[in-house]
Amino acid sequence: MGYLTRLQMDFIDMRNVQDEKYKWILHTMDHFTKFSWAYSLKSKEVKSVADKLLQQFYSFGAPRILQSDNGKEFVAKVIKELKTSWIDLTIINGRSQNSQTHAFVEHNNQILKLTLYKWIQLNNCKNWSKGLAQVVYSINSSSTQSIKITPYEKVFGPKSSYDIDMWQVLSTQDVVNEEDLPQDVIDKLKEYENQTNVVETTTLLNIKNSLTSLSLVPQISLDLTLPTVLSSKIHMSHQMKNKQRSELLANEQIESNDTEKESNSRKAYSMRNNQRLRSETEAMDMTITFKRRKLFHDALHQY
Repeated sequence: MGYLTRLQMDFIDMRNVQDEKYKWILHTMDHFTKFSWAYSLKSKEVKSVADKLLQQFYSFGAPRILQSDNGKEFVAKVIKELKTSWIDLTIINGRSQNSQTHAFVEHNNQILKLTLYKWIQLNNCKNWSKGLAQVVYSINSSSTQSIKITPYEKVFGPKSSYDIDMWQVLSTQDVVNEEDLPQDVIDKLKEYENQTNVVETTTLLNIKNSLTSLSLVPQISLDLTLPTVLSSKIHMSHQMKNKQRSELLANEQIESNDTEKESNSRKAYSMRNNQRLRSETEAMDMTITFKRRKLFHDALHQY
């Protein structure tokens, strides 16, 4: 049991705060990591909920269990709608919550709602949907009593002390462009990129093996080579582009002329072949006619 074993899904009523079109918040939370997602909704219709959940599942993965305070019947309808788009989705309808779990869920919903109210006050903006993502990020980046670290770190892993110190130094130096980074930082980034390239190659190989092992997926060829230098086409001058364009046009003209010559050659060959066949046919007809006349002449002399 762990990340995305059980996902809690609930609604937060925001109808008392005027927004242009949104009235509800769909709040989902992973029970194991306490990581939250939130989406603005115009209504609590099943299809609207399923669309948001699919967006989340395709990005972060689907849970094994989906449950909600809105009841098992509502969850069943949502799962049915999800499977119209994700046919082989494996997900089950969660059990009814006990009083302790219900209190915990309500507590987290209240935290999200109160934090969003603070954002509204600080920004003097009633369109709470604009601040929802920022509020959810702040919640996921805050430590919780139950897991002692932030939900963000629980899902994506803790940040290294070097990484934290490095970006603190950069922020104090007002570095804006990557070219202005200190050399030791550039070296560290290159080292990280080299490690990432190895991981990407392994991942692409795994994807290729997975795809080719499926009978329903056609055999495809993946380019697994990682570029080490930028393509020369990126830095191509206008003169070079014009030169290449002229060469392409010239090549197309040559190909067109070659095609025309080939067509004329075929026509000439066809005409010569037809003339040869006609001559052979005429010669054969003359031979047959001569033989018939000879037979007729011989027959007359016999009588």
